[in-house]
Amino acid sequence: MLRFQFYKSQDVVTHVKLDTPTTKEEIRQLTEQGFMASGEIVSAPTILKAMEQYQASQEESIHAYATFGVVMGLFPGIR
Repeated sequence: MLRFQFYKSQDVVTHVKLDTPTTKEEIRQLTEQGFMASGEIVSAPTILKAMEQYQASQEESIHAYATFGVVMGLFPGIR
């Protein structure tokens, strides 16, 4: 299995393949450009599968935040 970490800056998402000779340098360059790690490390047989897993995890997060927002709207005293 390959391991990937995704990075995001505003609306741009990219990835770094982990465990390669250039991994640290790639991460350094991305962070200097304002990218931040996004999500968990993804293990997958290909980058396409890793991208699918990353996208699915992001959609789950958006759904969870939306649900939380609705609950907070229904029960404003919780804050």
